Amino acid sequence: MEAVLGGALGRVPRRSPALIVAVALLGGICALGLGILGYRLAAASGGFDVQRVEVRGASDAGAVRAAVTRRSAGRSLLEIDPGAVARTVAALPTVQRATVDRAFPGTLSITVVPERPIAVAPGRIAISATGRVLGRAPGGLPVIGAAPADLPGPGGMVTSTEIQDELAVARAMRPMRPRAIAYTADGLTARTAAGTEIRFGDGADIPAKLRVARSVLRRADGPVRYVDVSVPGAPALRLGTPDPLTEIGRAH
Repeated sequence: MEAVLGGALGRVPRRSPALIVAVALLGGICALGLGILGYRLAAASGGFDVQRVEVRGASDAGAVRAAVTRRSAGRSLLEIDPGAVARTVAALPTVQRATVDRAFPGTLSITVVPERPIAVAPGRIAISATGRVLGRAPGGLPVIGAAPADLPGPGGMVTSTEIQDELAVARAMRPMRPRAIAYTADGLTARTAAGTEIRFGDGADIPAKLRVARSVLRRADGPVRYVDVSVPGAPALRLGTPDPLTEIGRAH
């Protein structure tokens, strides 16, 4: 009898699996609740309020800082959504894209990839390589043949296919510093600083056509009036001689 009683007293009672799961869930909920409470207390304490906005890479850092400050003033870094701030910055006319980092305890760090003007429309309106209207243009940019009706306000994106083709030529020809790019009676045409016209025909295969045009110009025997690469496999040129009877010659 004693042996039986002793054995019974020495047994460890089994715990129900359901009870173990319930205790674990309760512990997790308590930890989550404490975490949320601590987060809210930290956010409300003022210790992580935005005190400084750092801007890198922007062509107009003041405009970026002002836009971010309007959105973040009086708020804790813990409450700031970096993605939302980045979208606010990217909406500025001079910004192509932006990334936002929170540097605790109180700094918002903004890194900007700026829009850069690549051409100018009539009225000295600068347009970026992505087709965004930037406002007043600096000097030294090629003039494109954009109609005022085809241009949105500052910050807007051009949708005209012809303007997009002209911008594609401006991007491809940037090292050549073209003076003007427009659709004419001869199709999509660019004029270089030397006065030579490069006739692309349309906006298809601009890089390939430009490579052919450069090759033809390097082998030309004298000043060139124009080179026509509308058909890249059969380029044509006309030398800039004073003889009015000079005809288009095929480039070989």
